[in-house]
Amino acid sequence: MVVNERLGFAYPTVGFNAIYSLVHLYHHLIEEGIGIRHLVDYYYIVMALSADDKRILEGELKRFGLFRLAEAVMWILGKVCALKPEYMIANPNEKEGRFLFDEILSGGNFGHHRKDERKRNSLTRYMALLPHYSQEVLWVVPWKMWHRSWMLLHKNG
Repeated sequence: MVVNERLGFAYPTVGFNAIYSLVHLYHHLIEEGIGIRHLVDYYYIVMALSADDKRILEGELKRFGLFRLAEAVMWILGKVCALKPEYMIANPNEKEGRFLFDEILSGGNFGHHRKDERKRNSLTRYMALLPHYSQEVLWVVPWKMWHRSWMLLHKNG
């Protein structure tokens, strides 16, 4: 956390934003769809990372299960936004990157522009994601059941 005494507020560090924004991208990928603007935001985050941040980040991304997504995002940022290798937080993974880029192009932000059957919360969407992000997809149904129950229990309180 960085505190700006002059302006009177605190904000997260760039390293924190690098992880949090990737978690946010992951949520959009699994639940809805990623817009290209999410990747442009991420481009500016990785451009602002220090060498120390990048060194720490690799271990944290692996610990949080975000490394495969980071590799896909780095491939897209390298190909589409011309991100130089020295700014990358993981080695680009072309296979995962192409899959992710296709998801972005076919669905757009929040998946609103999908023309196929892989709409939000559909079995076909989860089946398409399963080979790439199996752990997350397999937890979708238990999570949704738990969350729905929790919401019902806390509806009036």
